[in-house]
Amino acid sequence: MEFFRKLFDTADFPERWHCGSWELGHGWLHIISDTAIFGAYVAIPIALLLVAWQSNRGILKEPLTLLFSAFILSCGIGHLIEASIFWHPWYRLSGVVKAITAVVSWATFVAIARNLPTALRVPDMIQQNRQLRNSVKEQAAIADELSRSNEDLNQFAFVASHDMKAPLRSIRNLANWISEDSGDLLPEESKRHLDQMHSRIERLDNLLEDLLTYSRAGQNLSDPEEVDVEKYVLRIFQDLETISGDIELKTAGSLTPVFTWGVPLDQILRNLIGNAVKHHKTKKGEVIVRGRKVPSGLWITVEDDGPGIEEKYFDRIFKMFQTLQSKDDVEGSGIGLAVVKKLVERLGGEIELESEFGEGSKFRIFIPHQQSPVLA
Repeated sequence: MEFFRKLFDTADFPERWHCGSWELGHGWLHIISDTAIFGAYVAIPIALLLVAWQSNRGILKEPLTLLFSAFILSCGIGHLIEASIFWHPWYRLSGVVKAITAVVSWATFVAIARNLPTALRVPDMIQQNRQLRNSVKEQAAIADELSRSNEDLNQFAFVASHDMKAPLRSIRNLANWISEDSGDLLPEESKRHLDQMHSRIERLDNLLEDLLTYSRAGQNLSDPEEVDVEKYVLRIFQDLETISGDIELKTAGSLTPVFTWGVPLDQILRNLIGNAVKHHKTKKGEVIVRGRKVPSGLWITVEDDGPGIEEKYFDRIFKMFQTLQSKDDVEGSGIGLAVVKKLVERLGGEIELESEFGEGSKFRIFIPHQQSPVLA
């Protein structure tokens, strides 16, 4: 206790000017140097604390920053005391400050040692972060390019199909005029060729219509609304009565309303149900539309007991211009399921196929509830 009572007592020691033979210049070199070091050692922790304060929005949360600041500041105070000892020989105070500096120094070292593994990983983390940023930029560029390509493709499909309507109409008219003017005079082979021409014209006309449908799929949608799915399905059943024959159309499960866009959902259901009826291949059978409600939306399954699809064709049927039968045996262009897939994805949903050759097919789609008009 006696030591701390005399902490600021200088009576037991001479001033440093009187310890040894100090030249004036030599003494002031020490004084000015120690004072300058003190100034720098005060400025550095202040700067560190200000940076930490700003980065943490007014709350200092990094102990290492505080330890560094305390270590540097204690060193600075030690230099200030060394300069003042030339007039005030408080060696006891100098010893205490040095002891505090030693404790803070070792505490700082321990903190650095604990953080050393993380610090050694920083260069790798910086490199990974740089690579991630570059990857994000590349992905964004690819996404932009893909978006432009899709826009160009849709525009091309629209313009091509629209502009080809007029010449196709002219070809149809010419074929009709030939049939009307010379139909009875033509030889049988020419009549057969003319019938084939009419068939090809109709197919091309259907193809152009399907191209227009694909290019417009999911565009210019209004705000989402509550869609009565069961009402939509029953209306489609009614529209298909003339071609369904003895194929029974029925619903099952829970076809609850879903908050989405009605027009594209109607197109999706019409394509799936229409395909199930058109490709059934038998006079009798059934097509079932099932619903399963989940918190995020509605699962809809269009199930038939038709010919089924081999698994090797699962990916192919969702691509444009792909059919599993000869072009001469089907009326469609092979775009219907491509439109379905595009529309389902535009609605933020997904589509699955479960089928076995000879055992029928199940097309399962998920339509999520929408909160805002994310499509345009």
